Amino acid sequence: MSFEKAQKIGVVIWGVLALGFVLLATKNGYFLIALPVGIGCLAFAAGLVNDIRCGRDE
Repeated sequence: MSFEKAQKIGVVIWGVLALGFVLLATKNGYFLIALPVGIGCLAFAAGLVNDIRCGRDE
């Protein structure tokens, strides 16, 4: 598997994690814990997308 493909899979995984934490925060009211973690996962996924667009392999 190429590194770029692995990065794209990572973006999907982190995006799903972010969505899950945000849904947990909105459904069960765990705003103080789940929402910041979800935002952090989303930020990490956005960083991976930026790395893919810039062609960064390291």
